[in-house]
Amino acid sequence: MSFLGRWAVISIITLVIIYVAQGVYVTSLYESFMSSVIIGLLNASIPYLINMFTFSQSIFTLVAFSLLANSFVLYLMDTLNVGIQAESLNAIILTAVMISIFTWFTTLSMNQKLILKS
Repeated sequence: MSFLGRWAVISIITLVIIYVAQGVYVTSLYESFMSSVIIGLLNASIPYLINMFTFSQSIFTLVAFSLLANSFVLYLMDTLNVGIQAESLNAIILTAVMISIFTWFTTLSMNQKLILKS
């Protein structure tokens, strides 16, 4: 599947997770959709970013970097009041964990290569 297809699927998954997550509330449909598109772009490009910075390319590194990036973006969205409101930092981290896990399973189900260089 192409990069744009992966981006679209991950954006939809992120939007659903933001609506379903406990402790995270959507303030505006448009803003939450745009936020999920930004998070989807970030998650779709993480394997390429890891490859570009030549980190050790293992599944653990990919998931850990994804978790860190998702947590930071969700925290910024909550702090700047863009699309979501979270009850606590624990709710943000739990939502980021769910997004990272579903992104990883989506990548595996699309038969995407997690490691770009040999």
